[in-house]
Amino acid sequence: MAYVPKVGKMKYLTPPAKVLCKLFATHWLACSDDAAIDMFGKKAFEKGKVIVLPNAIQVEKYDFNIAKRAEQRKLWNLEDYFVVGIVGRFHDQKNYQFMIRIFKCVAEKYSKARLMIVGGGEQEKEVHSWVKEYGVEDKTVFTGIRTDVPDLLQAMDVFVLPTKYEGFGNVLVEAQAAGLHTITSLEGVPKSTKVTDLIEYISLNEDPSVWADEVLKYKDGYKRTSQKEAIKAAGFDVNEQVKTLENLYIEAAKKWENQKVICRRL
Repeated sequence: MAYVPKVGKMKYLTPPAKVLCKLFATHWLACSDDAAIDMFGKKAFEKGKVIVLPNAIQVEKYDFNIAKRAEQRKLWNLEDYFVVGIVGRFHDQKNYQFMIRIFKCVAEKYSKARLMIVGGGEQEKEVHSWVKEYGVEDKTVFTGIRTDVPDLLQAMDVFVLPTKYEGFGNVLVEAQAAGLHTITSLEGVPKSTKVTDLIEYISLNEDPSVWADEVLKYKDGYKRTSQKEAIKAAGFDVNEQVKTLENLYIEAAKKWENQKVICRRL
């Protein structure tokens, strides 16, 4: 819930929900340090009362694969282009209009740039209209909603997400896991998303041209390497996190069973 504006219904629903969670939950879990503090308070977090269980991924599925990269770039007719990518729901939160303005600046400075947009949602008409409005329709690939995001990330050269806010932003971990240089917003994303040296943060107050200049630093290519060990070391390997969660359930079940035994004896 960290970094998510508490407006509208959320403004009234969030406070009582937090109280109920604290009163009735047997274990306090959060997906990041920031989320833990937001939900349970800084004191509880610092005292170790909250268990941080990251939203882990299947690391191997995202690991850089040069064969998959070639296959995807051929499939989408992107073999000879510098591909800027974004993955996210078509929603105001993801700041697509600003993203397209960034890409317009990129395309004006480098004609071989292409934009790959992966996603769908309620702002679909607006996103398509912005692409036309900013004159990059012929340089944009819309994939729609996909289940093969790990493969599509292989096709990209730079991942950009100028999001206004994120609870965490798991796609940023996925992009890093694919070995992609990743650029995202300074204000809307928790710094715990920095699990490798591949990510950088830029203020949304900066002009789109500033973002474009950062993107274009990678137009001549760079060595994509496996980030598997770094992702695992940061705690985002789902195989390890499943074991942690499983142990929590086993511990809770044993505690409950012991309580029932004591009650029977009484």
